[in-house]
Amino acid sequence: MNTLILSLGSNQGEKLDFLLSALSKIKEEIGPIHEHSSVYESQPIGFETVDTFYNLCAHITTQLTPESALEKALQIESLLGRKRNSTGYSSRTIDIDLIYFNDLIIDIEDLNIPHPRMHERLFVLIPLNELTHSIMHPIYTKNTTELIAEITNQEIPKKVIDRKLIQY
Repeated sequence: MNTLILSLGSNQGEKLDFLLSALSKIKEEIGPIHEHSSVYESQPIGFETVDTFYNLCAHITTQLTPESALEKALQIESLLGRKRNSTGYSSRTIDIDLIYFNDLIIDIEDLNIPHPRMHERLFVLIPLNELTHSIMHPIYTKNTTELIAEITNQEIPKKVIDRKLIQY
């Protein structure tokens, strides 16, 4: 069995519904969800919009390979209405990123694990820290708490729904 950490985000429509639907599909298509974080609200990074994001992280076990897990995540995004464009970041119904897969380092076309910008994003690190303080970034050899402490130029995401209240 493989350990997979995912980050989910939505800033269009019924954001919470998209996150919950994605969790249900992940459970069906990728593997059991052992734990998920609370839902956090954050400002967009990398593009302009008035729509804030809802974000969470989930810890999954899977028998899939990293490539297959990514393929399933992209299928779930598409099923939930995600429209990808080639012009960069934009609003989306759902975004599912592979953050960690075991302790692997993968750098191939279309698949980078750990996620190449996760260490710079509080909207990933704060929910991840709720799941585990001790997981070590395999490239930077720092835990989640240490990575959070290095970011000083972002607004801290606000918890909007406690994980105990989330059912999918």
